[in-house]
Amino acid sequence: PGLWWSDLGNTEITSRALKVLEKAIFRDRSHISVAFWLAFNECPFNEQFLMDAVALARRCDPTRLISGANCNDVNDTKEIFDKCGVDFYTLHPYGTHPAIVEYACRVLTGKAVFFTEWGGYYVVGNPALFRDFCLEMLRLYRNRAPEPTLAGMTYWQWQDIPEDQR
Repeated sequence: PGLWWSDLGNTEITSRALKVLEKAIFRDRSHISVAFWLAFNECPFNEQFLMDAVALARRCDPTRLISGANCNDVNDTKEIFDKCGVDFYTLHPYGTHPAIVEYACRVLTGKAVFFTEWGGYYVVGNPALFRDFCLEMLRLYRNRAPEPTLAGMTYWQWQDIPEDQR
């Protein structure tokens, strides 16, 4: 619903965001390309908003999962997502060492994990680090039994990587 580093404790912002989420779900719920709904992007947690967004998404489209594109602390993610009934964990594991993805999967148990962003600035010009992140995520994806862990990921580079060749 257009929330990016928004104050989810501000009811004026969240009431409008929930209306946008509802309209987006009604508009797009019959599109086969929609896999799940995300209630926010990179916002500090607010339990009430997240519970309201989960309830709204389930009421409007009970066929799809609901979560949020998240860059908060891994332990806080586990606690808040579990408390609010979010369907799967998300995280943006940016960093200089791929061990962060294994750590996230060790903490975020009981639900699937989806890295909604990774890469960007840290891997630019560093093909070895890019490869190491890819290999670690592939290992975690393949070795997810008996408990679901890494379900997928989305590489991100939008404005993080300078482009000199255009």
